[in-house]
Amino acid sequence: MTFEEFFEAIWEKDKKPFPWQKRLAELAVRGEWPRSVGLPTAAGKTALIDIALYALAMRSPKAARRIFFVVDRRVIVDAAAERAGQIARRLCEADPASPLGRIAQALRDLGGGQEPLIVATLRGGVGRDDSWIGSPLQPAVICSTVDQVGSSLLFRAYGASEYARPIRAGLAACDSMIILDEAHTSQPFAETLGWIDRYRGWAEQALELPFAVVEMSATPRRGEVFGEEDDDRANPVLKRRWEAEKRARLVVEEPKASEDAGGGEFAGLIEGLVREARAMRDRGAKVIGIIANRVATARSVYVSLKGDPDCDAILLTGRARPYDRDRIWETCEPRIGLDREADSERPVFVIATQCIEVGADIDFNALVTEVASLDALEQRFGRLNRDGRRGLADAVIVAQKDQTGANCDDPVYGRTLGAVWKWLKKHEVKRGRAQKFVPMGVLRLRQAIRDTENYAELVMPRKSAPVLMPAHVDLLCQTSPEPAVSPEPALFLHGPDSGPADVQVVWRADLDLDDPGRWPDIVAICPPSAAEGISLPTWAVRKWLAMKDAANVPDVEGQREEQTRSRDVRGPVLEWRGVDETGPPVDGAQIRPGATIVVPSSYGGCDEWGWDPVSTCTVSDVGDPVRLLMGRPILRLHPELVKGWNDPALAQRLRAAGSVPEVRAALKGPLAEGVPEWVRDAASAIAKSRVVRQIEGPNEDGDWAAVVGKGTFEQGSVGASYTTEVQLHPHLKGCREVAGRFARELPEGLRATVARAAALHDIGKADPRFQAWLRGGNPVNANELIAKSRRAGQNSAAVERARRLAGYPKGGRHELMSVALLDGHPEAFNELDFDLLLHLVGSHHGRCRPFAPVVKEDPNPVMVSYASWAASSDHGLDRAGSGVCDRFWRLTRRYGWFGLAYLEALVRLADWRESEAEVDREPEAQEAAHA
Repeated sequence: MTFEEFFEAIWEKDKKPFPWQKRLAELAVRGEWPRSVGLPTAAGKTALIDIALYALAMRSPKAARRIFFVVDRRVIVDAAAERAGQIARRLCEADPASPLGRIAQALRDLGGGQEPLIVATLRGGVGRDDSWIGSPLQPAVICSTVDQVGSSLLFRAYGASEYARPIRAGLAACDSMIILDEAHTSQPFAETLGWIDRYRGWAEQALELPFAVVEMSATPRRGEVFGEEDDDRANPVLKRRWEAEKRARLVVEEPKASEDAGGGEFAGLIEGLVREARAMRDRGAKVIGIIANRVATARSVYVSLKGDPDCDAILLTGRARPYDRDRIWETCEPRIGLDREADSERPVFVIATQCIEVGADIDFNALVTEVASLDALEQRFGRLNRDGRRGLADAVIVAQKDQTGANCDDPVYGRTLGAVWKWLKKHEVKRGRAQKFVPMGVLRLRQAIRDTENYAELVMPRKSAPVLMPAHVDLLCQTSPEPAVSPEPALFLHGPDSGPADVQVVWRADLDLDDPGRWPDIVAICPPSAAEGISLPTWAVRKWLAMKDAANVPDVEGQREEQTRSRDVRGPVLEWRGVDETGPPVDGAQIRPGATIVVPSSYGGCDEWGWDPVSTCTVSDVGDPVRLLMGRPILRLHPELVKGWNDPALAQRLRAAGSVPEVRAALKGPLAEGVPEWVRDAASAIAKSRVVRQIEGPNEDGDWAAVVGKGTFEQGSVGASYTTEVQLHPHLKGCREVAGRFARELPEGLRATVARAAALHDIGKADPRFQAWLRGGNPVNANELIAKSRRAGQNSAAVERARRLAGYPKGGRHELMSVALLDGHPEAFNELDFDLLLHLVGSHHGRCRPFAPVVKEDPNPVMVSYASWAASSDHGLDRAGSGVCDRFWRLTRRYGWFGLAYLEALVRLADWRESEAEVDREPEAQEAAHA
């Protein structure tokens, strides 16, 4: 099947690939990806996803299973994710006997599963889903940001616990391709990727897995660049888009008295943007885009325009919860999207920030934009008459006068704005009696840029990253425990003048201000997801918590930090670090960059459009709707949440249910007319789920806190051992089979070592105290070893009570007991890498990188036996001289920083997938038992 046939099968016969897409596909199939792709806007560059997938299905050299599409922007809609999702759907639906069906089967064969392709979105500080780490073999498209992918590669994955970081590092650096969109805005990250690519080969036995980086930019760095050619310029569709005439008037606004743009004061600018937008409407434009450089400016324009009669106003910013952004886009896309059939009679103002510069296929009739860097203006004008079907399109570029001077130092664009304004004035033209204007059509602007000698002064200031040294990687790869002194990842992702990573803010309605000590257990019932959080600068969150002005934030990544020493007066916050590692609430001054914080909904700070720090209205809790979208339905029963159901009877039935059959019956009962659609869908999904659970609340009254379907436990946490009762031997056998499949493309010795490690990783659970712990503290028969318990792992108080009753030492690690049982028996593993075997067993919960966790007390050690091996629980592996640390460094040199992390991931993911399969098999086992 040729690429052209593949493309047409996905997008139907009326959509044919552009000439450049066919040329690039030919190179990709030969494994000759260019380092850089430099094409004008509106060229269809997201088709690199199609090309990379086609090359993978063709088993091309350097083709990678994980395709990361990375952009250094917050986006209102992710066109890349939508495109990848459409490809995935077409592949799933393809007739197996058709050429496209054979492509789909080729991808299934690569992944070893039912899905030919999965699509994941990672934005903000917590990945919106973890499907991309489900299997190391699964073909996947991951649409993400520099912060998410970059922090993963540097072993500091934002939003992930320290124990999950090695998995993300290993999978991001092995069998992966990174497509970096708008690379000219992400030069520090591009440079860091070069060092990572180099260091992947620094190993005695480097893993032969592909890794490639392709930069996309209208202004690429020097070197090998793949660009448009004559046949592209002659293509009817591209010709129409690129030659469409766009005229921009320049308007200067006087600042108000005592105002200063450098200090974030823009009343004059706001008045100009509003006036010009209304003028565009009065001249007949139906979809008018107004783009500002800051969220506060955009919101002020929105407030001014939303009350205009016979018009609508939409506010789009990247400082909004993805769940809310998705709902907004679903509503407004038919009116403002590129593929809309016609303009509505009612004009609509679309007020936005930089979030629409990439990713959004929006088509404006008219455009009013604040002055910005020239590359940003190029992207904004790419949304004006995007498909070139509307003839002449008018626009206005507005600047406050103090933005046009050479001394203006803008927080977002530096000293670029004055130079850009001067360049725009120089390129003004006049035709007849018409007003002066600047030609901003795609090819006219591109040619003007090529003729500009000082172009570097007109674009977003390009930063350089510090050199990523081997010593830096040595520090970064130590994830548990993390060294006291460690490089800040933001330096290598955004450059030395950048601020730290953003904080993710999640609002929850079930947090009682009078009892913050219970917040960790309450949040553990429904752990936070990125789709319900807003990504914000650390300084802005601290100022908001201190009741100070925090509205003037930009909508781009990696901006320099404002200094603030404000202390928390709004109330405490919970820094979420996972079920096991989350501590008590802290005040705002203790918030760490890159953290995910959970706050009570009563704090305010967010409305239907996103970040609004002056708002004191209660924020909606969207935790349950988000979990439903993730395929993990849950209904929490807190009174504040139940209010939103508009069906008190449903809540009463669920609270009264004493068993799973009663829960199913309650969910299948009649629902009130006013029940939100998501509640109906969640009730139906839980009722139909093969596994339904009731979760006790953290209080000791025994009331149910939630009902869930498919389980919501976090893999790697203590709760992961409390899912369904599973015998130890079958669990280890299943893990071995899965790990063997995951490692099937490794050399035989490595594959066998990985599989054997998976077969032995949990033998330390043979400790009789651990077995008693799994059974609620009750003594057990030594011949009835189990790996998992059916008891509820979300109730941490009950878990801790069972541990004390069992006598298991606090902080004890069963994986270290597994290592102790194996250590000293290398003769049993002659054909394996014994060092690697011990490390994979000891690190299968993310510890021992490089030190084992310290057990403070084990007053009554016991002898533990498994098969023919025996060892004391007082094994001393948690001591500094135990050899655990030395073994980690030997293996790091042997397999490389990223290779060792990848090998660890194979064992850990095999454990996770087998555990999930055991939960799914539980209903079948119960039915067999009752037969």
